[in-house]
Amino acid sequence: MQVVSLSAAGSFEYVEITGPDAIDFLQGQVTCDMQRLTAEQSLQGAICNIKGRVVADFRLLLLSEDNILLQTSAGMAQKIADTLGRYAVFSKVTITVTAGPHAVYGVIGQASSRALNEQFPSLPEAANAVLQTSDSVVIREPGSESRFQIWCHQPEAENKLLQLDAMEETAEPSIWTLQDIRSGQVHVTPATSEEYTPQLLNYDLSGVIDFEKGCYTGQEVVARMYYRGKAKKRLYRLRSEEAMAMGNFPDADILSVAATPEAGSEGLGIVKTDLAGSTTELDLESGKVELRVEEITYGASGAN
Repeated sequence: MQVVSLSAAGSFEYVEITGPDAIDFLQGQVTCDMQRLTAEQSLQGAICNIKGRVVADFRLLLLSEDNILLQTSAGMAQKIADTLGRYAVFSKVTITVTAGPHAVYGVIGQASSRALNEQFPSLPEAANAVLQTSDSVVIREPGSESRFQIWCHQPEAENKLLQLDAMEETAEPSIWTLQDIRSGQVHVTPATSEEYTPQLLNYDLSGVIDFEKGCYTGQEVVARMYYRGKAKKRLYRLRSEEAMAMGNFPDADILSVAATPEAGSEGLGIVKTDLAGSTTELDLESGKVELRVEEITYGASGAN
């Protein structure tokens, strides 16, 4: 089991959406179906512009009937608040950038469920499922590896969590990034906001988009691209014995990178679909780099 202090790493920012119209308002703005948001089920979603490009991605948590907390990548909270605010004039909602939970930890590994059971007797089993207690929130992350986020609302909750012996097994934030890469989760940053369609980011495969919900900003463009046929480019997991860097290069847009414990690096990058399953040389930042291009399997959650 490995423990990452996501708060100390500055991994996330938060936006609070409150008011009697919060659910209905967001239903008309985001790619996920807000009717599926419950106290026991968080949602991953995105906001698109009118051209169908992704402004930001996020996770939504229902704290109470009229109170939703949105978690997003560092640097994206104000942009989300500004984007939503432009459409909120006629809705009874308040949109506020907030500090979020007192502390957030990431817990990784097959031993995580057993260790956390000392404090949380019934952990969420499905991807994005939630356990809420009086002072904490536990969210199961998607992916084949057993992985949880733990949100501590008060210092007392953090202190109680840190008393678990297993919480001494600290790891660097790059380990959390590596697990995001291996589960195919790519997050929009200030550098990539409004640059890519959901399809290029595999949001149509990972469940970030619900194609059966009603309209939202950019929905017509997103749906047209989805139904018109096979994409020429996609997001793939890239593996190399050499170091990779993020950036836009002749043969790939590399959006996320992490070193692996075994040496080498892994990343998520947008490349041509006909390269899937191959080991090939791509023109990157330092010339030709040999990469393994792997398709990503979505829908799995770590076993207990």
